[in-house]
Amino acid sequence: MIDLREMIAPYSSLVRETLEQFEKEHDEVAWSCFAFDSAPAHGRLGLNFDTEPNSDSIVERFAKNGPAWFGEDSAGRFNNNCADFAYCRYRDLYLVEEWVAPWEADGPFRYIDLEGNSRSVNQDETGDEGFNSIIFSALTHIRDMELDWVRSKSLNRASPARFGVQMCDSEFEDFALL
Repeated sequence: MIDLREMIAPYSSLVRETLEQFEKEHDEVAWSCFAFDSAPAHGRLGLNFDTEPNSDSIVERFAKNGPAWFGEDSAGRFNNNCADFAYCRYRDLYLVEEWVAPWEADGPFRYIDLEGNSRSVNQDETGDEGFNSIIFSALTHIRDMELDWVRSKSLNRASPARFGVQMCDSEFEDFALL
């Protein structure tokens, strides 16, 4: 069983530590996007950074394929594929015991949601997208909690900049303007 509430403190710290480390190691880089990238059923959680020149290049390359190939918000088009970020998997964690083992256990997958309610998901009915939706809710919650901190503490942020959550090979993604 996974308790999503137990992710809040360590993953909030992970956001802060990763941003501070990246900006210290790459003080010459103006980042335009900072994002969680996750494949829960494989136990992978990454934190990634993109730059405006890289993002513009990706959008230009894939624009002919249509709007499903890039992100767009009130600040314009941007690269919304963490795999194409300039600093893809800058921080990469493998959470096999924490995520994969409970997900692959026999029977319905049980978890505690962010409000403390006990829930279950039938993996046969939802496939990996069921697990994606659960972890996505926790990561977007953490992202939203950390937006103001990232806005106030980032030293090398381009304008516009975004903080996102993307689930690998999934419909679940959300990028917030900073």
